[in-house]
Amino acid sequence: MYEEKEKRLYFDWKGFIFKLAFIIIAIIVVVIMLPVDKTNKAKGSGEGLEANLSALKDAGSSYFKADRLPEEIGGNITVSLEELINTGVISPLKDSKGKECDGKKSFIKAIKKEEQYDLEVNLVCGKKQEDVTIRLGCFDLCQSETPSTTTKPKTTKPTTDKSTTNKPTTNNPVTNKPTTTKPKTTKVASGGGNQNKPATTAPVTKPTTQTPPPTTRPITTTQAPKIYAVIYNTMGGTVLQTEFVVEGTVLTYRAAPYKAGYHFDGWLVNGQEWNWNTPITKNTILVARWKPVEESI
Repeated sequence: MYEEKEKRLYFDWKGFIFKLAFIIIAIIVVVIMLPVDKTNKAKGSGEGLEANLSALKDAGSSYFKADRLPEEIGGNITVSLEELINTGVISPLKDSKGKECDGKKSFIKAIKKEEQYDLEVNLVCGKKQEDVTIRLGCFDLCQSETPSTTTKPKTTKPTTDKSTTNKPTTNNPVTNKPTTTKPKTTKVASGGGNQNKPATTAPVTKPTTQTPPPTTRPITTTQAPKIYAVIYNTMGGTVLQTEFVVEGTVLTYRAAPYKAGYHFDGWLVNGQEWNWNTPITKNTILVARWKPVEESI
């Protein structure tokens, strides 16, 4: 009886621990082997970074115009993302998690080459960084390298049929050579008498004709009109697209932007209210002026 009770109370701890360890290891292996859907997260972050990079490239293309480009070959001008946001050229860029991209490390850079301008774009969002270089254009380099061409008038030679046309016969002009008569002398007898003087004839000379100098026509060249950018900084309101107009254009009044809790109170340029009758002679930034709804009431 006592031996049977002792056998019943005995528990195989070693076997239990071994089985438990085996089960834990099997669970870990199954978890590791299961495919984790990481593609969606990676794809989402990649698309967000690519879209932000494309938006920064478009902002660089609209910001760098003829008056903002470097003058010397090899020179460059760098503008940070923070400066572009402050001037209203672009809105703040955010990654897939909703965090804003680094405004100080992200930048656009215009570089002058021998035949064109390049745009280098660098974007830093969190731990991700992407950079790309594109062709910005040639601007003034295209105009300076284009030679002025003049068209010479075409001259058509008359075609003659050798079988049917007779060559005109030309008679050589007969020129009479000047004749000179030697003076005749007559001897006279002693006692005196008159002597005959020799008779001479003047030589014949041919008249000379002068050909007038060729006339030259002045070369006229036309310059391409200057294009300027008009940027609307709504200061947090609805976004208005940048306009590109020819020099001397008078802007038409744009529809007022909207901003929740505020009343639109006109456009300012350099702190002064914009006059819509002013022609555009340079790149212009119009800044929206807002008043809280409470003050307007």
